[in-house]
Amino acid sequence: MSVLFIFKRVLLGSILLCSPLVFSLEADNNSRYHGQMLLADHQLLEKDQAINIAKRRNKGKVLSADLVRGKSKSYYKIKMLNDKGRVKTVKINAIKNH
Repeated sequence: MSVLFIFKRVLLGSILLCSPLVFSLEADNNSRYHGQMLLADHQLLEKDQAINIAKRRNKGKVLSADLVRGKSKSYYKIKMLNDKGRVKTVKINAIKNH
């Protein structure tokens, strides 16, 4: 066996072994990058779920809720009006199971 033949076999084997670990780098309209992972919208909390979490943690009226997407994390930025008339900003992690 030639060295080139062995090299090709080793290279092909390593590509096949690592292929499940490779993430797609093409995003469509329903997905966003998170670090090296590509997260689809179905992996994110719905806005009403995030609002319910914020209401359970804080008393007050919800003024707004916006999804903020970054490279390493996504969260809902929820503005609430408390009983004393002050606006409080609450951040709720948007990635499910975190």
